[in-house]
This record gives sequence, structure tokens and C-alpha cells, in this order.
Amino acid sequence: DYYYESRSRYYDACSEVNNYENRANELRSQRQRKIIYINQLKSDLKRYQKLLKEHPETKQEITIKPFDNDGNLVDYNVRADEITNDFFYEVKASDTAPYTQNQ
Repeated sequence: DYYYESRSRYYDACSEVNNYENRANELRSQRQRKIIYINQLKSDLKRYQKLLKEHPETKQEITIKPFDNDGNLVDYNVRADEITNDFFYEVKASDTAPYTQNQ
């Protein structure tokens, strides 16, 4: 009986360790996605600042892909109109869906 109890506890402990390792890997993956997204935003901001210096009369509409409460990127975009500071939700069928007229 002691052998089977010990073996059961051992396998339970191994299972728990595996669950924690999987969660740690998931968190690392989320962190990496956030870093990539932030670097993309920084690059877009530098590009926009350069264009603004070259053409100060222009304005740009900014698209933001927010995170949900769990830190995952959501599947809709928020657009901010730079002139009025209004926010618009933009929902597409897919990442490759075309813009509609006047969008």
C-alpha cells in the first residue's frame, strides 16, 4: 500500500510540475508577443514622426490593437482620429479583409 501511495503522490507531483512549466511557457510566449507588438508600435511611431516632419500639414489615423484582461491581443482594432480624439471600433472578418469605401 505504501508503495502505491508513494507512486501516486509522485505522479501527482510530476503532473503539477508539468502544469506549472506549461503555464510558464505560455506566459513567456505572451510576453514575447507583447514585446514584438510594442516594437512594432515604436517603429510605426518613428515612421510617422519622420513623415510628419516632411509633411507637417498631414494628419494620421492611428489603429490600436488592444490587449484583453488576460494580456492577449484582441481580435478587433480601435482607431483614434488624431484631430477629434474620437475612438472607433473596427471589426473585420479577417486580417486580410479589404477596407470598405471611404474607410
